[in-house]
Amino acid sequence: MWESEKTKLLISQQTQKVVEKEAETERIKAVIEAEKVAQVAEIKFSQKVMEKETEKKISQIEDGAFLARQRAKADAEFYTAQRAAEANKMKLTPEYLQLMKFKAIATNSKIYFGSEIPHMFVDSGSAGNSVKASAALDVLGEQLMDME
Repeated sequence: MWESEKTKLLISQQTQKVVEKEAETERIKAVIEAEKVAQVAEIKFSQKVMEKETEKKISQIEDGAFLARQRAKADAEFYTAQRAAEANKMKLTPEYLQLMKFKAIATNSKIYFGSEIPHMFVDSGSAGNSVKASAALDVLGEQLMDME
């Protein structure tokens, strides 16, 4: 009987060792699984970081291209305005100004000359008075020239 108790004791010790080994194996498996999940998470995080950096670079390139287009457009508009200003400055002569003054006077529908309004009335709409208006403009032009 003694041997039977000894055998039972050995069996229980062996069973306990087996249970401990299984528990140890389960712990090792859990640690390995946790490490695997952590590595996968780290890889996914690295991928997201790389994607964001790539998006940032693409955005910077697009912004640079847009800025270059806007600068080119602004430079072209500035050049056009500068050239127009130079052309206008070249036109700005006394003769040109006098011509513009006469054109402005000629486009008025009614022009009054004389010291009193009833003495002279010109209506550019009537054919008979157009000759008078032309003569009056010539006289006005001469008077303006004398004043300068």
